[in-house]
Amino acid sequence: ILPQLLGLSLPRFESAKIVGQNLVLHGTNGTPGATCFVLASTNNLLPTSPWQAVATKIVDAAGNFSFSVTVNPSAAQTFYKLSLSLPSPGAVLPLTVARFKTPTLRDLGQSAPYLHTGRRETLEAVLQFYQEVSTKARLNEVRNADPALNEIHLSDAAIEPLAAFLRSLNEDYID
Repeated sequence: ILPQLLGLSLPRFESAKIVGQNLVLHGTNGTPGATCFVLASTNNLLPTSPWQAVATKIVDAAGNFSFSVTVNPSAAQTFYKLSLSLPSPGAVLPLTVARFKTPTLRDLGQSAPYLHTGRRETLEAVLQFYQEVSTKARLNEVRNADPALNEIHLSDAAIEPLAAFLRSLNEDYID
């Protein structure tokens, strides 16, 4: 979303081929003057797999760019992806104001039903849902799981106190 908010073109690989010991990549549709990076990882299936920049290039005036990355045929299989260099958060923040509506936790206890479909009637049911989904995400049983799900560790004993805390954020409108 951020490149679109900034009016940047989304670059794409046009071709990739092995030339000698090098993987040669050509791309188009880049924003002239932008910096593109080729990132590499030996495992793109795990959400926590590290990606490392292996090449950097400035996009030319026509939106084109080329990379040449040395390849070791005896190394583990490597996956590649393209990344953009984006402006600093301070430069981007004014462009994002009012673009995203993040719901508040205030009055959460008074806003049932829950989830975007209204499938859960209580805060406890929502917390149990995230407990189950996070466990499945850590076992790679959730397709396209948000990496943040791997960090949720809710025990059965934590559900009731957490739901009580969320209800404590309700506003008192009697004043």
